[in-house]
Amino acid sequence: MRFHKEEIDHINRPGRRATLGLAMMVVLASLASTTSPASAVYKNGVCESNEVCQWDFSGQGGSIYDNNDGNDSNLSNNNWVGTANTVNDDYSSIYNRGANGKSMKYYENFNYNQFLLCLPDNWYASSLGSADQKISGNQKNSGSGC
Repeated sequence: MRFHKEEIDHINRPGRRATLGLAMMVVLASLASTTSPASAVYKNGVCESNEVCQWDFSGQGGSIYDNNDGNDSNLSNNNWVGTANTVNDDYSSIYNRGANGKSMKYYENFNYNQFLLCLPDNWYASSLGSADQKISGNQKNSGSGC
């Protein structure tokens, strides 16, 4: 598309440029205000805010399973990130890194049977003691307490 000199002069007038610049700032500001903050990308191997993270060794060691859902009645269909090994009956440490103010319940059997432990929001268990290597299901609690 070609412009004639008269059209270019009209576009380049100082008042016109200021109006266009102001209009662009308003559009950009409205776009910025409607953009939601970045959220954690679960199952990427990084324990981020708003995730519940589990490791197969104590002290946050070994393979990781990071999940932001928190409800899974059968962990046998989930694998440690980057492996073909199931997380079922294989947790040794857990970090509830902000499950939206909810505590997490862990169960020994599928379908939320045989309660093992509860971990409040933003709490970390470096070793699971008697629950080590037994977890088969996890569930977000309805409240913040255990």
